[in-house]
Amino acid sequence: MYHVESAASQDITALLAAARDGLLEVVTAILDAGAEVNQVNRIGATALMAAAQNGHIEVVNALIKAGADIHHSTHNGITALHIAKANYCTGVISALETAHAAQSQATHYATHHSKTTALWPMSTLVVIAAFIYMLRHAANDSTHS
Repeated sequence: MYHVESAASQDITALLAAARDGLLEVVTAILDAGAEVNQVNRIGATALMAAAQNGHIEVVNALIKAGADIHHSTHNGITALHIAKANYCTGVISALETAHAAQSQATHYATHHSKTTALWPMSTLVVIAAFIYMLRHAANDSTHS
């Protein structure tokens, strides 16, 4: 079992402690007050990792919704997903994998479609303009023949 705060028990932020204890209302209030969702302790652990460690699915979902970095890793390379798997937190594993898939899909779409989408309307206009020009030119040629 991996414990987020074990190596840095003297360095637990309020957000990390609330997430660890599953206090959804407190987590929400801390975030609403402007706390950085991805703040880390001495070992690089985040509130998302603390919530994942203890199977607090509602807190995990709230942190993801608030922009928690699901790919962040501690100084030892451990992620929230590693922690959830090590602690057999199946609901958290599912939430993190779903968030990863959604984030990957959004990244893929932005990478492969944003440039094309930005250029598509202009290219369409060029094709339409060329088609109109050819129609007019063809009409003019037929009236002059």
